[in-house]
Amino acid sequence: VDYDDLMLSLLKEAAKKMINTCNEYQKRHGKKTLFEVPEV
Repeated sequence: VDYDDLMLSLLKEAAKKMINTCNEYQKRHGKKTLFEVPEV
């Protein structure tokens, strides 16, 4: 496997995970912005 290909696939995986995490967060917190500090 080419090093560049490996990096690209890792980046794609990371991006997918990040997007999924953001979507889950937004569902749970009623579409608040990600930069809003949650009140504890």
